Amino acid sequence: MKLQYLLLGLAFTGALTSCEMDFTNPNGLGLNESLQTANDMQKWVDGAYAQLRGRSYGAYVTNTDVQTEHFNSTQNEGNRNGELHGWMANSSTDQIDDTWGGYYTMLKNINNIIEKAPNVKAEKEADKKVVNIGLGEVYAIRAYSYYQLVNLYAKAYYNEATGTADAASLGVPLHLKFDVEERLPRNTVKEVYDQILSDLNKTDSLWGVAGATPEGLLDDSPTRFTPEAIKAFRARVYLSMGEWVKAQAAAESVINGNAYPLVDNRADFAAMWKDDACSEIIMHLYIDQNETPNENSLYLGGYQPSTKAYLPDYLPTKGLLDLYDPGDYRKDVYFLQHKFIFASIVKNNLYGFNKYPYTKKFSSSGNFAHSPILFRTAEVYLIAAEAAARQGNLAVGLNHLNALRKARGLANVAPATADDLLAEVKLERTRELVGEGFHFYDLKRWHQGMDRKAQGVQDELPLNPSFTNIQVQAGDNRFVWGIPSKDINLNKELKQNEGW
Repeated sequence: MKLQYLLLGLAFTGALTSCEMDFTNPNGLGLNESLQTANDMQKWVDGAYAQLRGRSYGAYVTNTDVQTEHFNSTQNEGNRNGELHGWMANSSTDQIDDTWGGYYTMLKNINNIIEKAPNVKAEKEADKKVVNIGLGEVYAIRAYSYYQLVNLYAKAYYNEATGTADAASLGVPLHLKFDVEERLPRNTVKEVYDQILSDLNKTDSLWGVAGATPEGLLDDSPTRFTPEAIKAFRARVYLSMGEWVKAQAAAESVINGNAYPLVDNRADFAAMWKDDACSEIIMHLYIDQNETPNENSLYLGGYQPSTKAYLPDYLPTKGLLDLYDPGDYRKDVYFLQHKFIFASIVKNNLYGFNKYPYTKKFSSSGNFAHSPILFRTAEVYLIAAEAAARQGNLAVGLNHLNALRKARGLANVAPATADDLLAEVKLERTRELVGEGFHFYDLKRWHQGMDRKAQGVQDELPLNPSFTNIQVQAGDNRFVWGIPSKDINLNKELKQNEGW
């Protein structure tokens, strides 16, 4: 049975700044007193997962997606994400500040667990196993957090324009111990990625033998880090680094293991999003109806029972919709053709983005709560295909790409060159992973610009033309978020990103 992520003093909102802390449990005990046994360790690790979950949906995902060419804001938007959507953000923009603060507050708590774990009383072998497995999970969560931060607040590791690593550029500060007074400069991008890989290696070491699996995670799919999730994560990291051979090998190790096979029909694919049940889910995060989890509600907005209409903040652009062929059942799953209301304007049969639908499993109140998916098989196939294409291995890359296309109801493609294959992979990656927080990072690492067109139905969109027709050149400074101004003011060791 899945373990519920107990908060036990690790609960706080993602809006906390990097210098704010709340590390006491409900009984008023600090970590030294409340982390003494293997049972305590399990509870604190559950709390770490609760924190991770809070940073894996809602604004943490939608912030970058609404920056891209895939969505247009409507009159319902009310300046929710408006600065990012309009590419007008500055270093004081709430979302930029909250994301930085949310991750670093969590990281300080994670570091505290790592420091205190060696003092846990674990004389029995079963208790030692609980501690080692939990500590391995915490290292994986730290690695995941730094991966997210370095993708947002630093340049891409691999410079697509030059075909070389841009690893010496400024990354983010590596806080690796619990110290609320610590003021560190920014590490390089390479140093951050080295730390990510080091933490994943620690996870492997703590878990011991290959195939070791954290206890208590399954009924239908994993809600915690597992060896397969670590492999998928490594593949993602290596792809970002331009380590094509390693990325392909890590991805293929997941594919060849066949523990999470692709589904090949609409019903099973839709169940991944509607019912949180699909063989492709490598890792998702636990929620239940008794909690009040975050949600990705920007896209369909509220539902008005009296009119049977949604009130979306954002609509998918025509350019996004046109990427899907008629036989591609993802279009029917990801997009909902329905009645929408924009202020007093009623529009029938527009397409809304419906990748995160309401489901009774997670909510009895009709909101869009869902279980965030951190890793799934389709991404792994796309990593393998892209990495092979980058090496000029047309046959292998094409095999991975067409395996995914076939599973989605599409015919094979037959690009003549590796460059043509890469172009096809980029399109397929966009179609498959839209709305999951990848595309902004992809544009950065691919050294591509952003060109957002109007929806084609003008009167439900904001009057501000900067929202509906925006062109951002490849390499624009705004593809790297600014370091929050309050942190720059508090920590004189921090250097701001260019243009912010």
